Amino acid sequence: MKLKILILFILLIPMELTSQSQKLGDLDFLINVSNISSLSSKETISIFRNGRSLWPNDQRVTIVLPSNKSLFAEKVALELYGGSISSMQKFWLALVFQGRANPPVFLQTEEEIFDFVSKNPGSIGVVGKGHPKFPEKYRLTITQ
Repeated sequence: MKLKILILFILLIPMELTSQSQKLGDLDFLINVSNISSLSSKETISIFRNGRSLWPNDQRVTIVLPSNKSLFAEKVALELYGGSISSMQKFWLALVFQGRANPPVFLQTEEEIFDFVSKNPGSIGVVGKGHPKFPEKYRLTITQ
């Protein structure tokens, strides 16, 4: 029985990542890393799930996420982590307590996220789609 559950779990993981990568069009990503202006949806999801601690230029990756009081936090939690705001925070809490990751920076507004990313090299943040104030210099293009 346990083997069947394990096989089912392994088969469902790629489906979950595929469905989430298709939803990334509902979010905008900001990045402050020289020589990186685009990433695939798979790479982007991997970074936000702590798949990378250093950028290719050896800068530390700093992930910036909306706080639980943010208007778009639910969308980010669902589309990047496949769950609720609470499950997104628990995901990160577990990684930090296991010593596998540095905690992300949680900020309340899109403006705060943009301000942080623009002032902190190595950072990557996520905001709701279509915010007109962000310069193209910091926008990350998501490719398939």
